[in-house]
Amino acid sequence: MLWLSAPVCQAIEAHRNVGGYTINVWQVEQGLPQISVTSIAQTPDGYLWFGTFNGLVRFDGVRFTVFNEANTPVLGSSGIFRLLTDPEGGLWILTEEGQLTCLVDDEFTAFGPENGLPACGAAALVVDLEGQLWVVDREGGLHGTSHRRLSRREPGHGGSGEKPRLLVAPSEPCWVGLREQAVNAGHVPLSFPVSGTNDLEYGEFVVPCATPSPGGGHWLATKAGIFRLREGHLQGPILSYPEPLPALTSIAEDKQGNLWVGSWALGLFRRSTTGQWQRFHAEAGLAENDVTAVFVDRENNVWVGTGHGGLHRFKPGLFRNYDTSHGLRSGNVRSVTEDREGRILIGVNGGGLNCWDNERITPVTEPPELQRYPLVYSVLADRQGAVWIGLYGGTALRVHAGVLTPFVFLDEAPTGMTPRALFEDHSGTIWLGCDGGLLRHDAGRLTLFNWRNGLTHNQVHALAQDGQGTLYIGTYGGGLNYISSNSFRSYREPDGLPDNHVIALWVDRDDTLWIGMSHGGLARLRQGRFAHITTRDGLPSNTIGSILEDDHGDFWLGSNRGIVRVGRQELDDYLDGKRRALTCRVFDRSDGLNTVDCSGGGQPASCKARDGRLWFATVKGAAVLDPAQVPVNPLPPPVVIEEVLLDDVPVFGEGSNGMLALDRQSGLRIPPGRHRLELVFTGVSLEAPEKVRFRYRLDGLDAEWTQPGARRTATYGPVPPGTYRFEVTACNKDGVWNEQGAVLPITVLPHFWETIGFKTFSVLALCAATGFLVRLEYRRRMERRLELIQNRFALEGERSRIAQDIHDDLGARLTQLGLLAEFAKRSLGKPEATRSYLEQMTQRSRDMTQAMDEVVWAVDPARDSVEGLLNYLGPLAQEFFQGTTVRCRLDFPPVLPPQTVSAKARHSLLLVVKEALNNCLKHARASEVLIQSRLQGSVLSLHIEDDGSGFDGCNPEVHHGGRGIQNMRRRVEGLGGEFALDGRTGGGTRISIKIDLARIG
Repeated sequence: MLWLSAPVCQAIEAHRNVGGYTINVWQVEQGLPQISVTSIAQTPDGYLWFGTFNGLVRFDGVRFTVFNEANTPVLGSSGIFRLLTDPEGGLWILTEEGQLTCLVDDEFTAFGPENGLPACGAAALVVDLEGQLWVVDREGGLHGTSHRRLSRREPGHGGSGEKPRLLVAPSEPCWVGLREQAVNAGHVPLSFPVSGTNDLEYGEFVVPCATPSPGGGHWLATKAGIFRLREGHLQGPILSYPEPLPALTSIAEDKQGNLWVGSWALGLFRRSTTGQWQRFHAEAGLAENDVTAVFVDRENNVWVGTGHGGLHRFKPGLFRNYDTSHGLRSGNVRSVTEDREGRILIGVNGGGLNCWDNERITPVTEPPELQRYPLVYSVLADRQGAVWIGLYGGTALRVHAGVLTPFVFLDEAPTGMTPRALFEDHSGTIWLGCDGGLLRHDAGRLTLFNWRNGLTHNQVHALAQDGQGTLYIGTYGGGLNYISSNSFRSYREPDGLPDNHVIALWVDRDDTLWIGMSHGGLARLRQGRFAHITTRDGLPSNTIGSILEDDHGDFWLGSNRGIVRVGRQELDDYLDGKRRALTCRVFDRSDGLNTVDCSGGGQPASCKARDGRLWFATVKGAAVLDPAQVPVNPLPPPVVIEEVLLDDVPVFGEGSNGMLALDRQSGLRIPPGRHRLELVFTGVSLEAPEKVRFRYRLDGLDAEWTQPGARRTATYGPVPPGTYRFEVTACNKDGVWNEQGAVLPITVLPHFWETIGFKTFSVLALCAATGFLVRLEYRRRMERRLELIQNRFALEGERSRIAQDIHDDLGARLTQLGLLAEFAKRSLGKPEATRSYLEQMTQRSRDMTQAMDEVVWAVDPARDSVEGLLNYLGPLAQEFFQGTTVRCRLDFPPVLPPQTVSAKARHSLLLVVKEALNNCLKHARASEVLIQSRLQGSVLSLHIEDDGSGFDGCNPEVHHGGRGIQNMRRRVEGLGGEFALDGRTGGGTRISIKIDLARIG
């Protein structure tokens, strides 16, 4: 089903104040599909429903939703003729063509032959005086309704014991009544047998409209007047019309007992409980005079439909406004005060001084000074009966017992001393706050205080005094000043004052100072500490121009966005952190004010009269209300979730075509994916729909409530898969919350990889992979640890070897050296022997130096490379053959890439090379030795070749008479390398060594 919705609507001429009522008008420009309103009804969910010739309209006070034959084919026609609700809350809809439909729980059900309505269709919907709904078909048949079913009542069906019924339809052609034996319908009037004390000819008794009375019984509107039917007795006509009303269309009674009667061509009539008639017509309140329907909703708003003027709402105005139409010479009221006689004095900028007395406004006889320059900025009636008047331009007038005393302030600027604030302190002293400083009236003289005396700013806009006698001075730009010990002190923004522009001050009954500011909202000063509220806390504006306290302890704040009422105790609790939310009731044009600019312009800008009523200065006159007469709406607004959009596409509600089904138990199921979710909701309070406030949360995602103010949508980014509950609630203008609200279960379905099974499998797989990686890492670490241990053992082995070499080799050589030294000492007398011993000692010392050099070289980490190895072996080989006939040639690469060789490998290769060179010198009888080296990647090749005598390849050890070759092989293979010996007798010897250095480090 498609629901067409109009944008947020505004009433035409938003608020008309006529005859004590605030009247709003909606027409096609504001969202009505057609300007004719044929019928009005209200369903239990709070929605107001209108019939038009272009569709059925649902209204929540802010937005119209239209149902017609295009988007709701079940209606059969867009011409809606009649709407009624049954006792169970179902909405019955009758069209011009006779189609009958019932709306229950957002579902439309059409009636036809299959469910009890003849093929001819319905002619009228009527209701009896017990609230039972009846259907009249086009052939005159009468059908009762029960549980949204039709049951035909045939003529003569009732017996003699059947209770007579009176059925009332709102317009011709059907006036229907049911008697004991007959049903009559059509144009024929119906006689109705009721008892009474009058002589009315009941055979001519035709009732076009009736309404139940809260006081019991029913009101019956006829051409002859208004009758009252109570307990079967007809009384009347007890009310006569103010003029003949030949075409009655509707009647309704509000909660105060006022009767509202609609007529065709003559407009709307209201009869008060005092018997006075009041007419609203095209020249006074109505858009036009053809009234088609009158309806009183559950909040006591009176709704009026017209033939060509659209929809109207009537609300009692809470404020009485006095403006130029009541005698004021200008509407710009700056100041109001009450004198000792209970008269209200009104200072008007451009209109002089006016007096309200007994509902009449008269200008005060003005002195010449006031006549020449009637720009009154402030007015004050003091306790001695004198009236003080502050005039623009630097003049103050004091009028007492008919004696006028003018005070003209001399200042450089002609307007610099305009008295904006007048105040009388506890001792009776008058203080005048001016643009150029503060004036004190004492014994007929004025004393000036300004910045030279300690004021932080010369513009004084507000004055107040607490119980201890401290005088507070609000300046416009210099913060809050006060007089203590005859000197001026101040609070400014660095001291915690929210705004240095102070325009209103008030000391409450607990001696706490309250401060209204131009931009900082309302502040409280208590024990030297400030706390404040602004628009973030519920104020309509941060400009607070006046503060009052009524008899009930509530604050009334004048602002430039209306008048605010807030409970003083509630405000204290909120500022002290004892409450999380603050309820502010804002009064504006919808409550009867002529304007929302109620910030005043001088002090006092508001006052509480002795009768308890509150007076406020506004730019369009003086506004007054009685706080005791301000009703509190106890009805919380019903809350409805109207629409759900997924990625800006409606999936439930308006325009969705049922794309996603909504089950009342399981709620809304959203397909997998990353979706933007938007929910549209409403709270139906028709008295002040623009002041309905909301809070919502998505339980399962939101930790706290979101408070969007008057916004009626909630938007969420991608919502993770899961089950949620969207909860929304609302409060009316008086802060009465609907604690139950509306709830929509929402399930966001997961992709298969977001399901619990997949996640469980993924977790298990992750655990297994993690275990494998942990095991792999553990194994790697163990191998690394084993390698470190092996290296440690190797290092320790190398250290042991070096220690052993030093002990065995160097130790033995030192021992030999010691012995030789001893022998040389003993043979001092024998020169030849001594020389021999000394030569041996010299050789042993050289050998020891060579051995020590080898040890140092072997353990030096700077030599752990192929380059370091070859650079040592080359000079060693050449030095080895020095002094012999053997020529030593070297064939080493000129450039070697960096390749690490461990100390162990270097030492082993050194021993192998030394052993090979030693064999060449001692056994091979060679004349030339070639040492060749190559490095390919990490593989090092060494070749040692001589041209000596060679050896028997089958048994080289026998040829050389030792185990040197076996030791060389063992050392090379111990490094993981390859050892090869190639030689033949008389053909020289070649030793080849190949080692992969990467395997041994």
